[in-house]
Amino acid sequence: MEAGPAGTAAGSMPVIRDACPSVHEPFAQLDGALVRIRVPGGLLDTSQVRRIAQAACAYGTVLEVTSRANLQIRGVRTRSHHRLVEELVAAGVTLADAAADARRNVLASPTAGVDPCEVCDTRPLTAAIAEVLVEAGGAGLSSKFGVLVDGGGAVHVRGRRQDICLGARRLVEGSWGYEVRLGQALPELDDDEPIVVVGPEDASTLVEGAVALMGDYPAARGRMSGLVALLGAEKVLSLAAASHHIQLAAVARRDVERPATASRRPIGPLRQRGPGHCAVGGMPVLGRLSGQQLDAVANVAEEFCDRPGEAEVRLTPWRSLLIPNVTRQGSSSALDALEQLGLAIEVTDPALSVVACAGSTGCPSSFTDTQRDARAMVESLRNVPTRSGFSVHFSGCSKRCADSTTEFDVTLVGGPTPGDYELEARPDLCASDPPTQGPLDAERALSIVLSAAGSAGAAEVEAAAEVGSAGA
Repeated sequence: MEAGPAGTAAGSMPVIRDACPSVHEPFAQLDGALVRIRVPGGLLDTSQVRRIAQAACAYGTVLEVTSRANLQIRGVRTRSHHRLVEELVAAGVTLADAAADARRNVLASPTAGVDPCEVCDTRPLTAAIAEVLVEAGGAGLSSKFGVLVDGGGAVHVRGRRQDICLGARRLVEGSWGYEVRLGQALPELDDDEPIVVVGPEDASTLVEGAVALMGDYPAARGRMSGLVALLGAEKVLSLAAASHHIQLAAVARRDVERPATASRRPIGPLRQRGPGHCAVGGMPVLGRLSGQQLDAVANVAEEFCDRPGEAEVRLTPWRSLLIPNVTRQGSSSALDALEQLGLAIEVTDPALSVVACAGSTGCPSSFTDTQRDARAMVESLRNVPTRSGFSVHFSGCSKRCADSTTEFDVTLVGGPTPGDYELEARPDLCASDPPTQGPLDAERALSIVLSAAGSAGAAEVEAAAEVGSAGA
């Protein structure tokens, strides 16, 4: 039996693979249990934030903001797990029904309702879809099954794949609806093909029909991609709509306003709908922060929100935190307070472009201490001139759990020897095939990446890596 932290046995709490952890059913890791708190739409009021922070201080070691805009508590001891569950249920951030709670996977823009560029406020739809998923007990959904809702604002979540994706689109004749995609992302750039649009009043009902359909096809294994593989996207949409008498429209591209391209990063000050207010965003390095830091972020939200009782902290899929409804006069002070807490508040900060998994201190699959090495990379990039936005991914093994979908300028993959990395450069930046070399020890790998970070392309990454391999 695998040993848990401080001598506890991993077998005394659930060990789940091919699934996602939850509050009720955590993953056993080297540093303790990993608990994931589902937060539909990433929305938390400050009282909930404080309760989570207190629970993290009492029962865990560190918090993580995830790429689905959820929160994770690491280092939970087996003997404390039941008390953690009780406190999070009492705080209203977790459902008492374990299976229902694990299904509440709804990703939305963190600026919903305040983005001056958005087509609509998606918060009511997000809440309705979360309820649909809660009630979907017989649908056999995978714990990874998720729904994405985008309001079409400057801060958007197009380009992120979920099982069902709904994106608000304005039509040139004046109305609007939700573009629907199954098992694929909403594109950031339009092609010439028509899009399928559902009316705003039918969007949650369409999701309900599609979810119910999942229960009729167990061969899909609880994922929309599996159902589409069996029936085709057009048939799935047709059946889901027919079950609730919904009319879908195929709309020509010329009749739809173009969506935004790249999303505005929710960092620093952001314009907010209405006079006199803005939102402020900051990112904990590698998305990690302590319970004390999270509690202090709630203090910032309450101090600078001028709407009594409405202070909130929003989680973002960029692994950052956003505080809306801050007075414009107070925005600089609010950002200074976040910076004092160790959060990155500038869109040019290299901390925004370095991603790392748990590493060998937390995960038994990892060959390297990615957290240590990634933090060293962030500090080094902050101290040397580099190309803005140069992105680096540290993965302790080939699974790339921290981010398996984004293209990075450089990816460092741990192994096959403990402590070493294989270095990969983004293929489209290379004149030839991506470099294959290694292994490199952590110090040499970081040196190579720092040298490459100042260049405009990956050709220098390839050349540097070849030199590094020769000397390894």
